Amino acid sequence: MDKVSPAEAGDELRKLFPHFDSKDKFKGKFERAAPGAELATYAGESERFHDFCQIAALLSDEARCMFHLTQLCGLMAKELARTMPINLSAATGARQTGLAKPVERLDLSARGKTVVDAYQGPKYYGAMKHVLERHETIWGFSMPKLWGLPAQTVLTGFVHPESFEQLLLAQARHWKDPGTTLEHGEYTHRLQWWIICRETELRGPYALKGAPVDRFKQVAKYRSLFWRDRVLKELKMAPEDAEGLPGLTRRELERTLWDYLFDAVQPGNERGGGTAVTTTFRSPQVLNLYLTSADVVKQHPGVLLLHCYLVHRYNKRATQRAIGEAFSTKAVLCSKWGISAEQFDAMFANEARYGKVEGDAVGRIATLPQ
Repeated sequence: MDKVSPAEAGDELRKLFPHFDSKDKFKGKFERAAPGAELATYAGESERFHDFCQIAALLSDEARCMFHLTQLCGLMAKELARTMPINLSAATGARQTGLAKPVERLDLSARGKTVVDAYQGPKYYGAMKHVLERHETIWGFSMPKLWGLPAQTVLTGFVHPESFEQLLLAQARHWKDPGTTLEHGEYTHRLQWWIICRETELRGPYALKGAPVDRFKQVAKYRSLFWRDRVLKELKMAPEDAEGLPGLTRRELERTLWDYLFDAVQPGNERGGGTAVTTTFRSPQVLNLYLTSADVVKQHPGVLLLHCYLVHRYNKRATQRAIGEAFSTKAVLCSKWGISAEQFDAMFANEARYGKVEGDAVGRIATLPQ
């Protein structure tokens, strides 16, 4: 992992997002307050710019990130002990107690696509979800309710960028994303924000000056055409020709600070050069694949429970796809709630509440009772 300092992160932010280089309020340098100080202090007016630099640096500091994830793992263990049925014995509860050693991600490609056994992993009784939700509520993130019941925000497929920014980020709503790639992971963005919020709560070296929830709401306001121009160059198109691209394609190429700080990709996965690339935990793939690797437990034994849980989620989704099912979150939710596809479409037809659909982008931001 390429660790960067807040100052180095700031230099790159100014390069990629000209807004930070052109406005006087974002001027200022990171200066060491004293010889040997762990991190330079930002001497400038903008707390917001300072915080974005802190986030980029924090997500490149493996030791600091794993410290916070180890704390999360400890809270998960307490939650699991509290919610697990009290009459469950080790002998009868193999699914619940198989957590003593690291588990491996299934490599279903090597087994072919003939017959794949249904995956049965340990049962966790929502331990991580409950821990995250309690703290996210304390930190000011929105926990919507529907029909008077607690609700979970589930992404049912591809989500239009406009819906993502207006219905999730602007409203400070975290989500579960079962339809994303196996490498990305369903909860990875929430783990990134757990790290940021805990670092700030404990006043660590990368603590933010503002409330993390405010930065969550603001991060998509900053846009860069850096990646758009790179794609156009590869397509041998002039910048003015971008107006001729389909609306969704044009909108996607206008990358935001969210894409840079939280949705960058691993080297080799640039998708035509249209995305930010990093080896740090700014990439959900880098973070999720590391947490689901056997090496993570060797280096950080305290995250064993989190490792097992994330591998379980990986293996469950991998099996669903390998047996030939066209994985559809919509279908899963319809089955879970006993409604038809038509009823689902009618329930979530309100684009102002559930998101915009364009072309074959069928995603919805579905808020359903748990």
